[in-house]
Amino acid sequence: MKVLLIALCLVPSTIFAQETHREATSEERKIILPENEEKKLKELGIQEARESELNIMNEALIRQAHANGKLDETQLKGYIQKLTDHGLPPEKIKQEIENLSLKYFAKLQVNDLEKVLNSEKQKEYEEKFNQLQLKSESDKLSHEELDKQISLLDTEISNSQTTKDNEIKMLAFKESFLKAAQDNTFVKRPIVTNNKQFTPIKVMVPKDFSLQTFTFKDPLCLSKSEIPLSSQLNQLNQQMISITNSGESNKKPRIHQIYFAWGWNRGYHSNTDVKFTTPDGTFTIHDTHSTDRPSPFDPKIYFNPSTMSIPQYNMELGVMFNEKWGMELKQDHMKLVFDNSRPYEITGDYSHQVVITNEHPTNEWDQQIPVDFSVAKAKKDATWLQFEHSDGYNYASLGAVYNQNLYQTKKENFKIDGRFGAGAGLMIPKTKVMFHQDRQWNWEGLDNKFHIAGGGVHAEAKLRFTFWNSIFLQAATRGTYIKVKDALVDGSESRMEHVQPIASIQFMGQIGYVHTFKAKNKKVPKS
Repeated sequence: MKVLLIALCLVPSTIFAQETHREATSEERKIILPENEEKKLKELGIQEARESELNIMNEALIRQAHANGKLDETQLKGYIQKLTDHGLPPEKIKQEIENLSLKYFAKLQVNDLEKVLNSEKQKEYEEKFNQLQLKSESDKLSHEELDKQISLLDTEISNSQTTKDNEIKMLAFKESFLKAAQDNTFVKRPIVTNNKQFTPIKVMVPKDFSLQTFTFKDPLCLSKSEIPLSSQLNQLNQQMISITNSGESNKKPRIHQIYFAWGWNRGYHSNTDVKFTTPDGTFTIHDTHSTDRPSPFDPKIYFNPSTMSIPQYNMELGVMFNEKWGMELKQDHMKLVFDNSRPYEITGDYSHQVVITNEHPTNEWDQQIPVDFSVAKAKKDATWLQFEHSDGYNYASLGAVYNQNLYQTKKENFKIDGRFGAGAGLMIPKTKVMFHQDRQWNWEGLDNKFHIAGGGVHAEAKLRFTFWNSIFLQAATRGTYIKVKDALVDGSESRMEHVQPIASIQFMGQIGYVHTFKAKNKKVPKS
């Protein structure tokens, strides 16, 4: 389907229409150009017309000054009054006068070009300038060196008598405006806009256009911007072309990027009460302290595909729908190991004896003794119990991610991005629980299977360094808040619960690969 045209009719008789197009119906117009945007476009058009009016006045003043050698007082004061009407403060008016004077000087130089440089010199100047430009673009010449070389080329122009004469004319031109601006009688007058001067915005569509084949879902949107009005209008027309070609040209892929990252972490966990529910009783170890268990660095373990999942690792698979927003599927392999060497308050009951350290041993074989559970409670001794989510404290999650580019080189060979994300997931630990109930120093328990034991949420911040738009290094901090409700104990119906959710923080380093999908560029037929 041919490209639709939007005709922004900002001044009378401005219509971009062809025999192959027609004006959109009211129903088509509502889809392509929502009602709430028409007012914005109208205001933008009026602003652009006012700027165009000033530009036209500038050109007229330059022509008259060039033809007559100077401007009369009425023309000078009329210009200052027009700038005042547009709300420009004195310093802005001086800036406008400066810009107008430079344009006047440029006009004089162009008209006297043969006097400034003959044809051979012009050609030589152009060739040298192009050479310098090519060196600059290939990074063989810095901006400072470029400026220096161009200044040398400009010396001959600056030293010509014609240039000096034109500079004197420019200064006289500028002084006449500055003198007129010193008059304190200028007062801002209300600008009355004649709406009849602005015809309605026309949306032109191909004669065979149909809403049934129009697949664009999002309406045209005019966002606030600090860029010049002319640039806004240009972007608006480009947006209109993009959204109304039914995907036939410059088709953007639905997925902007996919990427994979692998890395390792250190984790820190908050204290929690841990409750055991067993056929032999229910008891709680209060305010338990746990640590992570990082594996000593060994390349044979960390970089061997068969063993690289043993250390505390982080894996993520991500997709970016555009340059800002995406989704990530993550696996955090943390470890949480109970420190049983500390004294803990213990409540509840357990019908079995437990083995603790003998405070008064009589020989080397009497270092540990079995005692009733009540004795262990009274002594706040938890050395008879070991538990750990060491294979591991696994958090599988899905979350949204926001990307903000912080820096990139001209050719995008190196980029720095800040990334922020949040999401939710499941806790799937492989829990090992051991009870010391045998005075022969035998521990009884089980290294359980993987089991969904709870869930939680997370938030994170990352700093990504991307090289050649493919390989990246990433430093990240991720906080998790996870409730472990139903961890396995010994293969029976016994269960372990972390009464309070566990707050954890991870510090990660990762390496990854990103693939960027490029738009499929097809030639757009000219309207």
